[in-house]
Amino acid sequence: MSTLTNVVEALRGNLKTREHLVVVKIEVQGATPAVAYAANDAVGGVFSVDVPKIGWIIGAKLIDRDDDTLALTAHIYTERFTGAADNAAYTVGVGDSSNWLTKITFDTVEDEGSFKVSEVVGETFYSSPTGKLWIQCSTTGTPNIASGALPILQLAIKVAVGG
Repeated sequence: MSTLTNVVEALRGNLKTREHLVVVKIEVQGATPAVAYAANDAVGGVFSVDVPKIGWIIGAKLIDRDDDTLALTAHIYTERFTGAADNAAYTVGVGDSSNWLTKITFDTVEDEGSFKVSEVVGETFYSSPTGKLWIQCSTTGTPNIASGALPILQLAIKVAVGG
């Protein structure tokens, strides 16, 4: 092994890390109540959520307070991007492609009686110098969201810190 490799390995052995879980929760912003959306329409506008600057998205939940089997995809970017207008076909220009992080599709729902919930688990890492992730949702179905019942998006983020 090289000297540099030995130093890195020695440091790694002495570095203690702790993991923290951060959960962020936000209503999907800008969706128009009582509008019939078509498949692949943008649901609401582009909105941001405050997050740690570096982390791993390890899970996500969508709470459908309207109880109408809302099937959404959350498109997530590390910088502000130009999305589609609410209820227009979802599309993003190539200029924003370098800031694309992931998309999370909520297509399997659990009925909780008066609302539905969908959960997706997996990991994707990110780095956001501004401490924000930018999101726009699109639909894979044809929902009609009731007034006062905007869906809630939750992200679980794992953050490692030195100790």
